[in-house]
Amino acid sequence: MPNTRRMRRPSPPLLTPGQFAARVAGFTAFGLGGIGLALALGTWGYHDIAGLSWVDSVFNASMILSGMGPANAMPTDRAKIFASIYALCAGLAWTALLSVIVYPFVQRMLHALHLEMNKDDET
Repeated sequence: MPNTRRMRRPSPPLLTPGQFAARVAGFTAFGLGGIGLALALGTWGYHDIAGLSWVDSVFNASMILSGMGPANAMPTDRAKIFASIYALCAGLAWTALLSVIVYPFVQRMLHALHLEMNKDDET
């Protein structure tokens, strides 16, 4: 009877702590850079389109980006449309960029569990 057990490639070893820290730093920098860009675009939009002060613009953009909601009423229809579009995009951006920051930890955990499963298969 033929052996039907599938041959597995050996998994690469886990990254060293230094390599993992560099990987986390890179993903975190990318994620925080994206969040910073989203905050800057929102701040500019609230200042230029809605006519809010810079401080109120940063405050509104931060509140929308974090999912808390707007702090100031929008004075014009144009400002309301911008705020609506920004709120939809910011919600997606926040979720996606937070996932980028968390990804190395989840990937390492799954990799470690896979290595443990392979060790159990060998015995």
